[in-house]
Amino acid sequence: MSRIMSGLTVGTMSVGRRQMTNTALEKLRAKVMMKFVCVAVVCAVMLTFRTWSRLELVRVGYEINDLRQQNRRLGNEAKELSMELSYLKTASRLESIGRNDFGLNYPSPEQTFVLNN
Repeated sequence: MSRIMSGLTVGTMSVGRRQMTNTALEKLRAKVMMKFVCVAVVCAVMLTFRTWSRLELVRVGYEINDLRQQNRRLGNEAKELSMELSYLKTASRLESIGRNDFGLNYPSPEQTFVLNN
């Protein structure tokens, strides 16, 4: 049962000066297949990690952009609130509220006195 196909003999294989039996040939094939599977798994893991890292990079980029817009918006709001506070603290406004809403007037000279230490 030694039929030759493409230079190989079924049942045995001529490698250099020695012959390999079917079991040895199967062991060699299994070893080569195991190495191939290991390399394929490592490549798949590396590709998965690279894809994940790129997606994370894009997601973080969008998040940074959103935070910058929020920072600008909050900065503008802080400026507006600061201007409003400045307006609310003006002496003329406070005097007007005191006179109109609470009926306050400047004290007369009889109502004032000086405290000494």
